[in-house]
Amino acid sequence: MLVFIDESGIPHPNDSTTRPVLVGMCLAERDHRRLNQALFRYKRDLLGSEEPIDIKGTRFLRPRVLNRRPRKWELTQRIFDLIANTNLCVFAVIMERPTREPFIEPATLPWQYRRLLERINVYVDQFGRENEMAVLVFDGEGMGGIPGGLTVAISKYLFRHPGGQALTHILDTPLFVDSEITPGVQLVDMIASCIRQYEENELFRRPCGADPFLSALDRFYRVVERKTMDLETPIRPLYGLVRMPERYFYLKEEEAPEEEEQANRESTP
Repeated sequence: MLVFIDESGIPHPNDSTTRPVLVGMCLAERDHRRLNQALFRYKRDLLGSEEPIDIKGTRFLRPRVLNRRPRKWELTQRIFDLIANTNLCVFAVIMERPTREPFIEPATLPWQYRRLLERINVYVDQFGRENEMAVLVFDGEGMGGIPGGLTVAISKYLFRHPGGQALTHILDTPLFVDSEITPGVQLVDMIASCIRQYEENELFRRPCGADPFLSALDRFYRVVERKTMDLETPIRPLYGLVRMPERYFYLKEEEAPEEEEQANRESTP
């Protein structure tokens, strides 16, 4: 099983985003080719190009695109229709912008990644084929902010940490690909941007009103929400959309959180 992982926003006090999000999208290998073919047709028909075009939320999921770029906006809508009609599963860790710089030990996997990998492992165990493994796929630009790099941090966690050693359905070597030619990375980028903007606009607590972009954003979020799944385990439930408390940013490697994060739906009105 392919698991495309991307973040929207960086959990740092100096970052402009207030609700950074880390997302994993689980997809069977056999469905990736269909996604590639569909995106190729959309780009050709709407943008008039057969050359690779990197679709990112920062470029497509914007009010300016809705108001001034009708073909790009049509592509955005088709992408969320494609997400709605594809057999995939989404998990997301929603964070608050930390008030001080997070504590990250060298080659140590931050808590938001651990929580995401935990969900991916249980999902593959419960819904994957026999002996199936999750192949983690990241944008080739990688994820910043981890001393020693993400690959080393993931490998160290899976091999040396008791929590990581229990994740027996995750391949220990992640892949880094060119997002321009990898549709799965493009879709998860759009999903992450959608969740982050939905959160930052606090659409969970107020109506969209007459704003056409916020109305569309709310509609896209509902598509993503229907693709998430809450998982049951003998220890505790693992929510598909989950909020991670700020204090997780300051935990040391040997420290364990006192309680599980709140489900997104339980922590919002």
